[in-house]
Amino acid sequence: MVVLLNADAWLERAFLRAALTQLADPSVAAVQGKVLRPPDAIGDIVRIDSAGLVALKSRRVVGRGQHETDDRYGSVAEIFGADGAVAVLRRVALDDLALPSGSDGEVEYLDESFFAYKEDVDLAWRLRLRGWRTMYEPSAIAWHLRGARERPLTGFVTRLRDRRDLPATASYLGFTNHRLMQLKNERLAELLPDIGPFLLREIAAWGMQSLQRGSIWRPAARLARLAPSMLRKRRIVQRRRSPGVSVRDWFVSQDQLHTAANE
Repeated sequence: MVVLLNADAWLERAFLRAALTQLADPSVAAVQGKVLRPPDAIGDIVRIDSAGLVALKSRRVVGRGQHETDDRYGSVAEIFGADGAVAVLRRVALDDLALPSGSDGEVEYLDESFFAYKEDVDLAWRLRLRGWRTMYEPSAIAWHLRGARERPLTGFVTRLRDRRDLPATASYLGFTNHRLMQLKNERLAELLPDIGPFLLREIAAWGMQSLQRGSIWRPAARLARLAPSMLRKRRIVQRRRSPGVSVRDWFVSQDQLHTAANE
């Protein structure tokens, strides 16, 4: 077992015991607990930081239940992936996904070329392609301060304001890593049914990069520089893909975003 834990996150005493109940199923590679934020300064309201990852048809990935009150998402559920701030992973599954790193026989589990941001989404996607499952266990409670993205991620104007407030490095790495992740994991046949929402998001995302960061050339240059290594990893990832596995059903519409809540 491997536990990913951000420096600004901490676990309740019974967290691991609760998470391990899901790893009793050998098909489960990762467990997501109910990760909460400390009470608000006004009103002392405890809200959900993340109950896992949700992938949209636009290929945007968001925190499941983020900013909702902590009385929601009370049932065990299979989810797209675990949020890297607090995640419990089966070591055998990590070894199953390991990719070559350099020429000396070393391997990487999280994509080291990303440096920061989106490694958890990439890992979740690769686990899905290999046929592994990720489960949400609401009795596994953790806490996370999360400095970035303090507002609910709903509405174009809110997302625009949120992206503007992100540090430039976080915005740059998150933007480029997301597209590198797609290059590694996406199949055209699975993207084509969602091409409308995907293209709308891409146009908006590149437009925001130009308007808010002043240029699209810096992220474009990083994408071009890392694309060859990502294509090499893609060949390995796609070759290892379990027969018959499709991730298309895990990409949901914006309208479906909150329908998975269990009260």
